[in-house]
Amino acid sequence: VKIGDKYQWITAEELSKIYKDRRIGKGYSEDEIPYLVVKFNTEVKDVDEIKLKDLFDDLYYNEKTDTVIALNTGTPIRNTIPVDERFLKFIGWFTAEGHLVERDSYVGFSFSSDEMDVAEEIKKYLEWLGCSVTMQVSKEKHTIKLLTYNKVVYKLLDFLIGRNSHNKRIHPLLKMLPPRKQKILLKALFKG
Repeated sequence: VKIGDKYQWITAEELSKIYKDRRIGKGYSEDEIPYLVVKFNTEVKDVDEIKLKDLFDDLYYNEKTDTVIALNTGTPIRNTIPVDERFLKFIGWFTAEGHLVERDSYVGFSFSSDEMDVAEEIKKYLEWLGCSVTMQVSKEKHTIKLLTYNKVVYKLLDFLIGRNSHNKRIHPLLKMLPPRKQKILLKALFKG
């Protein structure tokens, strides 16, 4: 934290006590109030592609078809994934609208019925990866759900974003992309 002109390390518990005790208007000046100081990483590292076989050591790699498959599963998917506009939109939409269920290596997306164009785009991308995708449209609930069961895609999304809304985070690999690429991901995230 920074208090006045001094920087110092304090525990979160201490910070909570200070904030509770020191409030402007209670006899403390602006210079006596601690400000949380966060260092932003400004390093930029462009990534053109992700090779799944390099990320996960428990995949079977087929060099001839450049596909990977998780052990004891049936559907191989692409090993080399370009970090392009389609991928970044996919990641942004997953962050906003996606979910994972570990028990079945289930990947799902939920959209409102007026987002059919996005649902179709995500469905095509998952199929391009090699997934079999089910689309469920409910006119009564005004929803569209996309479902796929693929352990490799599950692992990739869990690695890059995480599962459960309160645990999702953007992996540093994606945070260090050039701003032009980050913009694509964030635009999809905010639309979602």
